[in-house]
Amino acid sequence: MACGCDGCVESVSVDVGCGGRVECSGGVDVIVADKHMSNATLTLAKRQQIPVVTSEWVVQCLIAGRRLPFDGHPRYLLTTAE
Repeated sequence: MACGCDGCVESVSVDVGCGGRVECSGGVDVIVADKHMSNATLTLAKRQQIPVVTSEWVVQCLIAGRRLPFDGHPRYLLTTAE
């Protein structure tokens, strides 16, 4: 992931919409999503302790030149979905 992250899980399955799914194995540090992420996927990520962040977090990490805390600003963590 951009800006460097630590911590991982074995695998995660993510619903990408339009009936598609992405299977990730080998570790997931963070999920970048928007408010259109399904509640089921958000719940799964929380259960596996994977932070779900907005693109605002990515942009601010790039501006700062380092990984910022996921909870460094209320706009960084996605806590609810549509």
